[in-house]
Amino acid sequence: MRTKTGILGLDELMHGGIPKNKVILISGQTGAGKTIFGMQFLVKGIEYGEPGVYVSLEEYPSELYGDFSVFKWNLGDMEGKNKLRILRPKPSDFGKKGLDLSKLIDDICSAIDDIGAKRVVIDSISILGLEYENVSKFRSHLLEFGNLLHGLGCTTLLLSEAQEERHIFISKYGVEEFVAQGVIHLYYLERNFQRYRGIEVRKMRGTSHSNKIHSMDITEKGIQVYSEVPMFE
Repeated sequence: MRTKTGILGLDELMHGGIPKNKVILISGQTGAGKTIFGMQFLVKGIEYGEPGVYVSLEEYPSELYGDFSVFKWNLGDMEGKNKLRILRPKPSDFGKKGLDLSKLIDDICSAIDDIGAKRVVIDSISILGLEYENVSKFRSHLLEFGNLLHGLGCTTLLLSEAQEERHIFISKYGVEEFVAQGVIHLYYLERNFQRYRGIEVRKMRGTSHSNKIHSMDITEKGIQVYSEVPMFE
């Protein structure tokens, strides 16, 4: 069984989409298009009859409404019809040790039950790592978090910042990719004083997939992936 991302040109790279109920890491540098990717995944899911939950650890819902109006995605209307739920932790959810992950999971579970969600996006898990001085402890807690998400019966995307240096890490802390069943990396690279976008399926359990970096663009309808391979090197 597959979950179609709805991102034009991407599902073909994975023989029809992401295997259902997997936890997938979407990583990329600043400006690569991670947030657009996550919301497009939910908006298209709604078109397929699959409600979704968007967990924003950075922006407020009102900011998201404005950001995505350029794509003519009426998020407020989707929320009003109980097809979409946007969650943002309250200040009281943050204790001395950072964000209470158990409380976050409870809120996500409640939202899933309320609207019958089949898709979840968390933007971004990089925020969670700010509270940890010990990377191994962050990895341990993130693995527990990922296992809990995997048990929710939804296909989940974890958005994560990546290091600017392409060949070092594909995530901010270098551990996020090890707790997900799949990794899709977005590139936003400079060459000859111009920026180029690309996308690569780095890992995807349960399916074969393209091993190439493909061209990607952000259009007025959202992200589009192309079949040709860009010359990034």
